[in-house]
Amino acid sequence: MNGVAQGDAYWTIHITPEAHCSYASFETNYKCGAYEELIQGIIAVFKPGRFTTVEHIDFASEAGNRGPQSPADCMGHRLANRVLCDFCDGAYSIQMCNYVKGGEAEN
Repeated sequence: MNGVAQGDAYWTIHITPEAHCSYASFETNYKCGAYEELIQGIIAVFKPGRFTTVEHIDFASEAGNRGPQSPADCMGHRLANRVLCDFCDGAYSIQMCNYVKGGEAEN
């Protein structure tokens, strides 16, 4: 499913249902002050056991102006791993976080 909203912003959802493990991805370039609420909404829909977020943060953007991004509070999921890389003398960064449900063991 693809859609366009608010001018240049896009939303893309891809779902691959499999008996042994399903896969869903969500991508957007929607400009907002923080992505936590958006991530929580996606979790509420898909109810994953584990998931990964990747955020590309331009520090000239509304979200980037808030300073360093913290991992999202993800409704019953805990942060298992986090990688944060800064590029172009700190002009933007990429943050990747892996989350697992509550007490689920990492693989």
